[in-house]
Amino acid sequence: MSCSDDAGSVLQSALSTPIPTPAPAPVVLPEDCAALTALAAEDDHAAALVPVLCPEHPLDAVAARKALLAADSADAARRRIPLLTEFPELAALAKLVAQVDVDVEIDARLPSPATAIVTPLSDTVLATAALARSQVRAPGLGSEARTRARGYLAKVHTHALRQLGIETTRPPGPLGRQLAALAIHYGRAFCTAYWRRRVPGLGTLFNETERSILRAVLVLEADASVGDPPLVAYELSMGRQYLERPDVNKRLLRAHERDLGLLSPTRVEPIAKAIPRLLEHGLVDLAIARALTLRKRGNVALADIDQLLRRGLTDAEGEEYLERLDTRLKRARAASRSAPPAALDHAADPNWPSASVVAREQLEALEGAPSPFARRYALGRAVLVFRARPDALRVAIDRAGNSTHPAIATALPLLRSVLDELDDGRLAWLRRKAATDGRVVTDPEAATRRQFAAMAREAGDAAR
Repeated sequence: MSCSDDAGSVLQSALSTPIPTPAPAPVVLPEDCAALTALAAEDDHAAALVPVLCPEHPLDAVAARKALLAADSADAARRRIPLLTEFPELAALAKLVAQVDVDVEIDARLPSPATAIVTPLSDTVLATAALARSQVRAPGLGSEARTRARGYLAKVHTHALRQLGIETTRPPGPLGRQLAALAIHYGRAFCTAYWRRRVPGLGTLFNETERSILRAVLVLEADASVGDPPLVAYELSMGRQYLERPDVNKRLLRAHERDLGLLSPTRVEPIAKAIPRLLEHGLVDLAIARALTLRKRGNVALADIDQLLRRGLTDAEGEEYLERLDTRLKRARAASRSAPPAALDHAADPNWPSASVVAREQLEALEGAPSPFARRYALGRAVLVFRARPDALRVAIDRAGNSTHPAIATALPLLRSVLDELDDGRLAWLRRKAATDGRVVTDPEAATRRQFAAMAREAGDAAR
């Protein structure tokens, strides 16, 4: 632009030029076993589907690790063990999560957890962990011996979490979430037992275990928890409550000043963000109780707590629990004292994609599958993704139920089967089952019962 040009006219022309809309990236799906095996080195879901779609293709070390990380339950981890015979450390991790018994001779005396070597994980370590579990439950054993057994279990699971290479800033995968929950469980049990009776020589291990609990909580908070099994959801809540204790928080802050780095207790998400996690798993009473702690600790106005709970409860459970919420809040108002109000500490937006985005990606993959193999892959990947994100499954079923695209319409029965697998009796699930009965279910009597059950639940005539 020369000095004689009119800057305003040039700017006006630039602003009036329409911005081209970027074309969405094409969906790339593997069309044969070779492409799927290559993709397995980069994608956890592809690695998990290689043994299903291409059982004759062996897994390399990278794909085997990703296939293990995609195991979404203890049973799934157990089924991975035959695939990991060439990778003993990965097989040992699967056995630890699945609590598989190993046939190895070990010393009948449990080694001191303060000096025991538990890395790398091996069959000997697994057998010793089984011995520790039996000592925790054995009658007649002294409290110090039980504390040492709990300390050994805590050390094994926290070191296994590190051995898996899971960081607190990246999604850990389904198996990583289970391992983190086990680390919280055994860590809390050991730390609580240690405080009841100080066992000589375990002070350093106690400090390390508290930091490991913080690490495991941050690992679980790094991704969505909608598809977590009950153990993981419960341990995340209990781990957060342990870290909120004033004495624990004070010790971790002192350690943070020295060497914790990213493992700071200030990184734990606020209660306002934890409440939707609890509601998503149907832990309504626990969510209400946790929300009311905001009133006790921060003098947060009950109106703000009411709005937070009512919105989340309606999204997750419908209107079935609103009467219970009103009763609890009325009781809290009667018992609360006047205090200066504080602001509700809302958390930042989550780092993981929303349910709508996840559902759209999976449905677009089904629409764009160019071959039968690619469609089988897209269907298998959708099952894995929706098991981890039931919130996205609900969105996908709503959209698939109204879709006329042949690829989506024919995939609706599979989506419904995943819904049936995850159904825990909530009204939100029942509504979708009743809505899709006409296109999926062949038993008209069962469909009629579900329709009347949904009507009764919505009218408040039947409790869950």
